[in-house]
Amino acid sequence: MKKLMFAAAVAAGLVAFGDGIESVNKVGYLGKDVAVNLSNQMPTFETVGSEGTDIAKLQPLDENGAPLSGEFTIQFYNEFGLLAENYTWWKGEDVDEGMEDGWFDDDMEEPKTRALAFGEGFKISTTYVGGKLLYAGEVKTDEVAIPIPLNLSSLGNVRPVDLDLSDLVPVDENGDPVSGEITVQFYNQFGFLAENYTWWLGEDVDEGMADGWFDDDMEEPKTRALVAGEGFCISTTYDGAYLKFPAIQ
Repeated sequence: MKKLMFAAAVAAGLVAFGDGIESVNKVGYLGKDVAVNLSNQMPTFETVGSEGTDIAKLQPLDENGAPLSGEFTIQFYNEFGLLAENYTWWKGEDVDEGMEDGWFDDDMEEPKTRALAFGEGFKISTTYVGGKLLYAGEVKTDEVAIPIPLNLSSLGNVRPVDLDLSDLVPVDENGDPVSGEITVQFYNQFGFLAENYTWWLGEDVDEGMADGWFDDDMEEPKTRALVAGEGFCISTTYDGAYLKFPAIQ
């Protein structure tokens, strides 16, 4: 399966060398499992030599590593949680004779490009069981801080390795922690809010309390596993915050 996905990445011109993030190379790939119905996703690699990537670089694959046509729809929502853009990946031959493969919007006229800033996430809607989304390119290994837009936005684990929510810290433009302003939201497969955590300085909660992400009970900082490429939403009215990710090996 790993070889099939990498072959697909090479054929698509997405990788220059390496055998995936399973090595410690800065250039590689990741085949991210995509759950059925609705899920938040986050690209884990950038286009080589640039900041961010483009949906044109993302490849849906079936369980055998073959391109998956007409099954994955990428959705972008605005700051108020309303659907703003959607694109479905099709083999060109399934659309029209001589058409190139790619992500099509509703007009189905031609494959579209759509830039993705580093740290910008999206949702995927699908009923296909066992599909993956192939990310490939290069990865930043040093500490990074992703800007957090106002109101509601799609972010996630930008790393091609598993992290924990406790590894992430919201900071201001000076690198100081931002307490009580940033809420991470996880939604279920039907689009309903399932979990939410707000980052607090422990001293703002109770004497002797550790800093961290608190749920509504405010009893103690919580841990919550974040698999590579797992997306979530952030809600905030704080202007100028960043989400800091630790360096990786």
